[in-house]
Order: sequence, then C-alpha cells, then structure tokens
Amino acid sequence: MAETCTPEQLPQVIERYMREYGEKAEKAVRKDILSVSKEAQDKLRSTSPRRYGSYAESWSRRIQNGSLGSVTTTLYSRLPGLPHLLEFGHALRGGGRARAMPHIAPVESWANTEVERKIRQDLSKIH
Repeated sequence: MAETCTPEQLPQVIERYMREYGEKAEKAVRKDILSVSKEAQDKLRSTSPRRYGSYAESWSRRIQNGSLGSVTTTLYSRLPGLPHLLEFGHALRGGGRARAMPHIAPVESWANTEVERKIRQDLSKIH
C-alpha cells in the first residue's frame, strides 16, 4: 500500500524502502546460492566416475560468510588432485594417456545458469 509523506520525509521513506528491499534480496540470494550448491554437490556425487566408489562420495562443500552479508560456497573433493586427473585425463605409467571423464564442467555450467535463474525469479517476486 502506498504511503503518504511530506516532501521533507521523502528521503527517509525512500531509504527505509531501499533497506527493506536490500534485506529481502540478500536473504533470497543467500537461500538460492545455498540450495543450488547443495544440488550441485548431489549432481557431482551422482555423475562422478565410480570405479572404486570412494571418489564419488568425496565431494564436500564449504560455506564461507563474507562481509556485508555475502556468502560463497566451494565444492571440493577430499581427494586432492584426483578430480583434475579424471576431468582432463593423464599420462599413464606404461605410456599413452588415460581418457578424460568430464564430470565437473557440466555440473559447473548447470549451477551457474541455475543460480542466476533462481535469483532472477526470486528478485522479481520482491516488492
């Protein structure tokens, strides 16, 4: 509902509305980033190569809260170095190369488009 105010009160009213919008937008973006990162972790676990099984379950996520309410999530494998070798292939001991098994890049590209889509959708709902 529209609020009536005097011209002298207008800056304070605008400031209050902008602060409320910023708080709602921050909560929506945070929720979207956390939900997409959880989905991406699940997708990585399901699409990872399963020769021995422990690699697929090694995917974890780190959530870092930054200044001004920012949030960053990082997906990583608890088996350092192995994701790179599997994603891009590597030289074999007896010569030749192991084939690449791209499984990280598709999930990364999906997560980037999905988080953008969810943020746009949620921000359009905020009044």
